Amino acid sequence: MSTRPLQIFFVALALLANGCFGLKLPRPAVTSSAFFDQAQNFHQDIQRIVIEKGCTLSSSGSGVSSGSGSNGFSGNRNFYVELRGSKEAVDKVMLALKAELERLAKRHGATIGAAGEDGAAGSPLLGFHFDYAIGDALGHVSAKLEGGPESYQLSLGMQEKVP
Repeated sequence: MSTRPLQIFFVALALLANGCFGLKLPRPAVTSSAFFDQAQNFHQDIQRIVIEKGCTLSSSGSGVSSGSGSNGFSGNRNFYVELRGSKEAVDKVMLALKAELERLAKRHGATIGAAGEDGAAGSPLLGFHFDYAIGDALGHVSAKLEGGPESYQLSLGMQEKVP
C-alpha cells in the first residue's frame, strides 16, 4: 500500500490551515472588555450613590446596543437619571460617579487616557469624560448634568470598540 496519497492529504491539510489556498479560517468573535461588561449593572451603583449623597431619585433608565463578530466589537451603554437635590448634594453625586467609574475601569486593568471635567468654579460638576484602553479595547465614558436648581437630569454614556 502506497503512503503517497496520505502524504499529499497531510500537505494539503497543512496548506489549507495556513491559508495557502486563499481560504482563511474565520477569526473567533471579538467581545467587549470586562469593564464594559461589568458596567451593565451600573444603574444600581448610580441609584446607590444618588441616595448616599442626599439626593432623591425621581426616575432612571438604561439602554444598550452592541454588535460583535470576526471584524470586532462595538457597543454603547447609556444611563439616564432624574434626581432632586441641592447643588452641593448633586455635586457630590457627580464626583462620586466619576470616582466609581474610574475605580471600576482601573480594577479591570484599564489605562485612563484623556480626561476632563465641565463646570464653572463654585457650581456643580456639570459633566466629566475620560478615554480608556484595556488590551485591544478602546472606550470613552462621558456624563452630563442638566437642569437645576433642585431638579436635574443626568445622562451617562459608555462607548467601546475592539478591532
